[in-house]
Amino acid sequence: MIHCTPWLAGLALFLSAAAGADWQPTPMPAPPARGAGWYRCFIRVPDNLVTPVEKDLWRDSITVNVGGVRGSFSIWLNGRKIADGAALPEGQRRRFKVPKDILEKKAFNVLALQLSEQAARGGIPMTPILAGYYDELLLEGTWETRGGEPAPAELKPVAVQPSVAFFSEAGFRPSSTPLARNAETMPGGKLPPAESLAKMTTASDLAVDLLLSEPLVAQPTHLSFDERGRMWVSQYRQYPYPAGVKMLSRDKYYRGKYDRVPPAPPQQDRGADLISVHESTKGDGIFDQHKVVLD
Repeated sequence: MIHCTPWLAGLALFLSAAAGADWQPTPMPAPPARGAGWYRCFIRVPDNLVTPVEKDLWRDSITVNVGGVRGSFSIWLNGRKIADGAALPEGQRRRFKVPKDILEKKAFNVLALQLSEQAARGGIPMTPILAGYYDELLLEGTWETRGGEPAPAELKPVAVQPSVAFFSEAGFRPSSTPLARNAETMPGGKLPPAESLAKMTTASDLAVDLLLSEPLVAQPTHLSFDERGRMWVSQYRQYPYPAGVKMLSRDKYYRGKYDRVPPAPPQQDRGADLISVHESTKGDGIFDQHKVVLD
């Protein structure tokens, strides 16, 4: 039996509380916890996700995929909050855009999730995923967690590989996680159509006119003009989420496998696709009359 004086017991209690404020290893998916908290991991990504190029497809396509969190949460990357999220239904994922110029090359970037008290009670039941255009990194394994607010330096990238909670470019695999429709297709700032047009540059022998814009048209696949000058547009609005079917898996080229083959028209499930016609009633090339002719 070991005896200790009251001040030693108090010191031990103080040290125990202080240790509880430090980052502690935790599995991911993360079990339920009491009280609001933070979770973090360190990620070194392939160079093409951080190297600017003229056609910046790789950096444009990076997302963080989070699922099943049962309360409000925030996503932080290298000390910068990149998104806020609300409670997600059980089994449902949501993708959040990663801004350009935030990931660092050859460094272990810090991805952190800040969970509200309500969210923490449900844990993180679905493993977060960092995804690019073709590849994804399943962030399953060991993370770190803590209560209370971390110091700013604790959310910054590090040059040296940490001893725990790290992932590297070797863990990326061809994308296969089924995608669900996001509530907000393109998060972040948006320009009005006329301002977007003003920013376009073209070759000297090419002219670009603004004829139609969202929400009148979305994901058009074909357009034709008839003898009256009207423009007919077919709009594949539900791609890549066909009505009445559930995506089970996909490959890195976004070719999906679904739970069934939908019935042929006219017995098909009602979807979101449509054909619209647009007319310039004044003959000045400005389409001012719009009608959905088939949906």
